[in-house]
Amino acid sequence: MNTYTVYEVSTGKIISSGSSSDSFEVIENKLSQGQAILRNETPINEYYKVQDGQLVATPLSVEERNIKTANENRIKRNLLLKDSDWTQIPDCTVDQAAWATYRQALRDITDNPYWPNLYDEHWPTQPE
Repeated sequence: MNTYTVYEVSTGKIISSGSSSDSFEVIENKLSQGQAILRNETPINEYYKVQDGQLVATPLSVEERNIKTANENRIKRNLLLKDSDWTQIPDCTVDQAAWATYRQALRDITDNPYWPNLYDEHWPTQPE
């Protein structure tokens, strides 16, 4: 899954951000003229601002880093919920109770004592 941010080069205004199973090349081909993509593979202690039409890395404060991390984790949580919506259809043949528990754990992830600095082991595990 590739996470990315689309921004307008002339102003630095963020147009959108998200995750996609598409390659970055496919994502970049969908951009309008004057837009660029920031691959969110950057170190968590940096953010980018536009300077002379280019993105420039700038250090983040601890508070800014936590906000950025929380936003990224909310995006991940929302995608996991969306990807598991199908499990709650009435005639679905999966263990709906187990999936409902998993989905509730995703909704409650912000109550985790490590929030927003979660590692993989802090995330709930999908039922089989």
